[in-house]
Amino acid sequence: MAMEGQRMKQNQSYTAEFRTEVVRMVLEQGLSQAEVAARLGVPKGSLANWVVKAKGPSKPFSGAL
Repeated sequence: MAMEGQRMKQNQSYTAEFRTEVVRMVLEQGLSQAEVAARLGVPKGSLANWVVKAKGPSKPFSGAL
C-alpha cells in the first residue's frame, strides 16, 4: 500500500564506536533508552537491540559491540 506524499527514511548505518558510546550512555550513565534515542535521533528499536547485544547472556557490559 503506497502512502502518497510520504517517503520511507533510508536506513542509517552507525559506526561501532558510535553504538558503543550510545550503549554506555544507557548502561553506565543511567540515562533511559528513550532519552538517549531522542537526544541523538536514533530509532528506539535500534538502541534497544544494541543494549541487549551489549549485555549478552548474563554478562556485564564489556565496552565493545
